[in-house]
Amino acid sequence: MIPNWFYIALLPPLIWATNYHIDKIVITRWGKGVSNVQFAIISGLGGLLAVALIILLDPTRLQGGWIIGQILPTFFGGFAYFIALYFYYVAISREEVTRVSSLYSLTPIFGIVLGVGLIGEQISIKQLIGILIVVTGALLVDIRVVKHMLKINLSVLLLMLGSCAFFTLGSVGFKQSSITLEIGDNFLWFFVGSIVMTLILLVKRSYRQEFHRLFDHKRSWLIPGLVASNVSGMIGRAFYNYAILLAPIAFIQTVGAFESTFVLLIAYVLWKLFRGLEPEDLSKRVLQQKVISIAIITTGSLLLL
Repeated sequence: MIPNWFYIALLPPLIWATNYHIDKIVITRWGKGVSNVQFAIISGLGGLLAVALIILLDPTRLQGGWIIGQILPTFFGGFAYFIALYFYYVAISREEVTRVSSLYSLTPIFGIVLGVGLIGEQISIKQLIGILIVVTGALLVDIRVVKHMLKINLSVLLLMLGSCAFFTLGSVGFKQSSITLEIGDNFLWFFVGSIVMTLILLVKRSYRQEFHRLFDHKRSWLIPGLVASNVSGMIGRAFYNYAILLAPIAFIQTVGAFESTFVLLIAYVLWKLFRGLEPEDLSKRVLQQKVISIAIITTGSLLLL
C-alpha cells in the first residue's frame, strides 16, 4: 500500500519540473550577460511574497513571542536554500534542463548523512539500496560519449552537488525547528532567512547597480518570468517542507526523483512543438540514454515504498 506522504511528496517535483523550463527559457532569452547572483537575488526577494501571504492569512504572527533558539535552525535553513538556488542557476545556465534536474537526484546522499547524523532519522538497508540506485541513474544521465570516450560535465556535477548539499541543509533546519515551532511560524522564518541573505548581497554596490539594470526594456520578461517561476517554486517548497515532517528527509528527496521524468516529458513536448525554444538535445541516442537513466532513477524511488 502506498503511504499517504508519497502523494504529497510527489507534488513538488511536478511543480518544479515546470520551473526548470521556465528558468531555462527566461535565462536563455533575456538573461544573457546577467550574473547568476542576480537570478538568485530575484528568487530570494520572491520570499517577500511568501512572507506577505503568511502574515495576510494570520496577522497574529506579528505579535512575536518566539525564542531565538526555536527560529535559528529554520532561519539559517533559508540561508542555505538561497545558496542552493545560486548553485542551481549557475548550473542551469551552463547545461541542459534534463541533465540538471536529474542531478538533483543526488540529494538523498546528503539526506542520509544529515538526516541520520543530525536529527536521528532511520534508514533501512532496502531503502538505502533504492537511494543508491537513484544516484546511479543520476550519474548515468550526465555521461556523454566524446570521441569514443565517456565524459562527465564535472563543473556542473560539482555545482549540483553543492546545490544538493545546501538544499538538504535547508530541509534539516526547517525540520529541526518544526519540533518547537508551529508550521506557519516555521515557514515565515524560513523565507525571512532567504530574504536576509538577499539583502546582505544587495549591500554591495555593484550588485545593486546590476539589479537596477535588470529593469531595462530589453530584459522585460526576465524579472516577471523568474518571479512567476519562484512563486510556483515556493508553493512546491511549501508542499515539500510539509512532506518532510511526515517522513525521513531522504525518502522525500528520493521521491523527488520523479521530477526527472516530468522534466523529460515537458522537454519532449517543447522540443516537438516549439523546436529551438530552449537548448536541449533530444536526438534518438541521447533521448534513449536519458530515458534509461530516468527509468533507473524511478526504479530506485519505488523501492522506498
